[in-house]
Amino acid sequence: MNPKDLRYIKTEANLKAALLHLLEKRNIDEISITGLCEAAACSRNTFYQHYQSKDELFNAVMKDILSAIDESTQPIKEKQTEVREDDIREYTYKLLRVINTHRAELMSLRNCYDLFLLFLNDALYKSFLSHYEQKLHINQISEQGKLLTKYFCSGIAGFIEQWLSDSKVNLNKAQQILDQCTRDNFRKMRDILIDAK
Repeated sequence: MNPKDLRYIKTEANLKAALLHLLEKRNIDEISITGLCEAAACSRNTFYQHYQSKDELFNAVMKDILSAIDESTQPIKEKQTEVREDDIREYTYKLLRVINTHRAELMSLRNCYDLFLLFLNDALYKSFLSHYEQKLHINQISEQGKLLTKYFCSGIAGFIEQWLSDSKVNLNKAQQILDQCTRDNFRKMRDILIDAK
């Protein structure tokens, strides 16, 4: 089957949505291929045209989320010394918009995956380091830079995890709160990373 075919794409989306729906109630180990196929309204044969196992499907869902997080953590400017207040605000807003877009997927993972907070923290940390090494042309970020980046990412991951569980806080309010929380830390992280050059 052609991966660019609309039927293939629709089945792919249905399988991912079915897995996430089932993960709201069960652990991945409790989900069967038969159950996935029923939830996605497809045959086992169709499932195996897309994935070899439910773990491969789970990994595809995780990859989608990681790609979105990675894209959202791109540095704001080519030259970090040119970052202004509005840029920092847009940066945190962009990250939360991506999280909000994937809210259902992240909620399903949060409910079924005991290490969700570590997963999110690690995803943010790797993305931040990778982008800063590329943009600032640093071969290796200093230990001080890594520690501050980890601290920064842990705070954001904790914020996101709490926000996902609190339906009373909408996207705009979450963006305002995160902007206030991260502004000073963002400047410190930027300065340390620039000094490491």
